Amino acid sequence: MSKNTISTKEQLRQKSKRIRASLSEDTQIQASLAICQHIANWDIFQEANVILTYMPMQNEVDLTPLLARHSYKKWVIPRVL
Repeated sequence: MSKNTISTKEQLRQKSKRIRASLSEDTQIQASLAICQHIANWDIFQEANVILTYMPMQNEVDLTPLLARHSYKKWVIPRVL
């Protein structure tokens, strides 16, 4: 990966973080719920038995409603030491 690509990706990450941080708590919750619903409608999600996800930190998208609604699936969450 070129240095320019890495720099562009980092700039996009920082811009996304700033945008998320500027949203109200209610807007963040509503956006997370909409994203969960969108993912739940994907064919690949519906067919999957095991799903890798993450636990949200700070202003990240909260996928925990998706986990709760589809608790019959096997959810895999990485653990950072």
